[in-house]
Amino acid sequence: MDKHEKRECECCHSAPFAAAEWEAKALMEYGFYMHYVTDHDPQSPSGFNCHTHGLDLIGGFDLQITVPLKPEIASAIFHDLASRTKSGRKFSDGDILDDVLSGGYKCRLVLAEECERPVLRIIMPDPKGSIMPNDMDKTYRDAQYKDISSRE
Repeated sequence: MDKHEKRECECCHSAPFAAAEWEAKALMEYGFYMHYVTDHDPQSPSGFNCHTHGLDLIGGFDLQITVPLKPEIASAIFHDLASRTKSGRKFSDGDILDDVLSGGYKCRLVLAEECERPVLRIIMPDPKGSIMPNDMDKTYRDAQYKDISSRE
């Protein structure tokens, strides 16, 4: 593969025409679309890989979640952050957000790679509310930080 060639995720690469049409429509209507991959995706340390496409086209990073969440919850998080991106908010590696999740929980954004493209991985808290790798439950930490060089 050429160094400058953009690699597509497996969902994009193997998308039937109807899916490609839906993705184009979603880009026009929402500014992004998401893929929800649950069958051991190698692009994720946990095998679960929910990610967006298109936010990079409007000045932001695409997003990724690697802990299993219901599609409705992942979608709500993505739509919230996409709306902020479309309004001009710039998210960065290391940002800690306290207004995305309910119950007083925080999440953290960490620069990661998904299909050779930069994404901001949304680090979801463990049951105690920890989001930093040295404080998290091992299962949650491995599912979210295992394939990136984590920084405190």
